[in-house]
Amino acid sequence: MFKFGRPPRNKNHSPRYKMARHHRKSHRRHRKTHRRQQKAKQQRKSQRKQQRRQSQKQRQQRGGFRFF
Repeated sequence: MFKFGRPPRNKNHSPRYKMARHHRKSHRRHRKTHRRQQKAKQQRKSQRKQQRRQSQKQRQQRGGFRFF
């Protein structure tokens, strides 16, 4: 990873590590919002599924189309 020669005393102070650390932090912060978006998407999906199920039940009660 490093060129030959004296290794840095504290690798957290080397510019490459500093940048990488900063990137990791920003990435983690971003992933949190992404998870929230996915959760919302999943909820919407499940709600739609529920509604579809209910509407099918109602249709069957009214005597609409049957599956078999």
